[in-house]
Amino acid sequence: MGTETQRKEQLDLADEIIAPFSTGDETSDTGLEKSQFSRFKLLSGCAILILFAVCACFSQFLSPYDYRDQVKKEPEAPPSKLHFRDTAGNLHFRPFVYASKMVDPLSRRYEEYTVREFPVSLFTRGNPYRLFGIVNTNIHLFGVEAGEADVAPRINLLGTDELGRDRFSRLLAASRFSLVVSPIGATLAASLGVLIGCLAGYGGKVVDSRARLFP
Repeated sequence: MGTETQRKEQLDLADEIIAPFSTGDETSDTGLEKSQFSRFKLLSGCAILILFAVCACFSQFLSPYDYRDQVKKEPEAPPSKLHFRDTAGNLHFRPFVYASKMVDPLSRRYEEYTVREFPVSLFTRGNPYRLFGIVNTNIHLFGVEAGEADVAPRINLLGTDELGRDRFSRLLAASRFSLVVSPIGATLAASLGVLIGCLAGYGGKVVDSRARLFP
């Protein structure tokens, strides 16, 4: 009995000695994980902002059509379906689309004509624009090109609105407006806050009490 009691006391003493060191290691590991996660969130946020800025700057190049182009025969058309296998079961490495036509104007129902495939091409020619307002070009990132005797169908990744305008092109065009308005609004708000703070700091108690009325 005496030997078992001494052994138990030794184990308890060893646990008391080791406990502070193990707690410190766990705390340091937790702090390191939080620091790495915070850095990951910061880098992810910066990457998303940079991606939005690049899409906004190159919106005319990324969009297949002008956001103002109207196709009255395709109002509220569904998104274009990208196919890799034709009706005969043959596999295509390049995605392609079929021409579609509205068959029911009341329900806005469209059907695809699977007679011919139209491959999606990169760096196609389309409507002219000025890249960055300087360079005149008509090259777009992707699009559908057809032969001289055929009319290529439009590729609408997000469908069209009630006027037949491509939603994807309009979304990219709207991102340019957001990219310009957001920094301007933040700059004006910061400038107004600094001005009010300076007036409150150097104007005395009366001005300070009035400045506190601003939310």
